[in-house]
Amino acid sequence: MHQVQTLGQKLSYKEKGLADYACNRFARAIAAIDVMIKRYNALGIDTTELRAKREETVALGTAIFISNSDILTQLSVRVGKTGSKEPRSGSR
Repeated sequence: MHQVQTLGQKLSYKEKGLADYACNRFARAIAAIDVMIKRYNALGIDTTELRAKREETVALGTAIFISNSDILTQLSVRVGKTGSKEPRSGSR
């Protein structure tokens, strides 16, 4: 069976971390943090705090995007994948 992929899916597979920019109100800030992490790594500077800040920024930017999205998008996120026997992460 042949699988169809969009250009975005191919880019996301090729460039790890790219998916964090999508649907995120802070995509530019995340990209700036990524540039700083690369520069710090090249200089041998510890990036632990920058990586933690990046994770916080991704989470917050995603939450803001979802909360500002249309009701159908919000319901889709809440429901998750249909037809799955596995519980969603964060479900009780």
